[in-house]
Amino acid sequence: LPQGGPALAAEPGGGTMLEAPMPGVILRLLVVAGARVERGQDVAVLEAMKMENVIRAPHAGRIAEVCVQPGQKVAHGQAIVRFEAGGRG
Repeated sequence: LPQGGPALAAEPGGGTMLEAPMPGVILRLLVVAGARVERGQDVAVLEAMKMENVIRAPHAGRIAEVCVQPGQKVAHGQAIVRFEAGGRG
């Protein structure tokens, strides 16, 4: 599976959002709110241009919120998950 390049956006509260690197459809979510993830861990699978792209955690942390559902269309830059503030490391 090709790897998508996730984008991060800082939130006013200090957390970060993992954003879709391209428009597509969320095929699978591999994390839930409250889960602890390590850097490089698979978070979601996004279908774009008939290819499955694995979206991976850019840093270790705890997932505060899952912002999408399987089958949902997402735009480039749309939030997939939100990390807790200070959750890096």
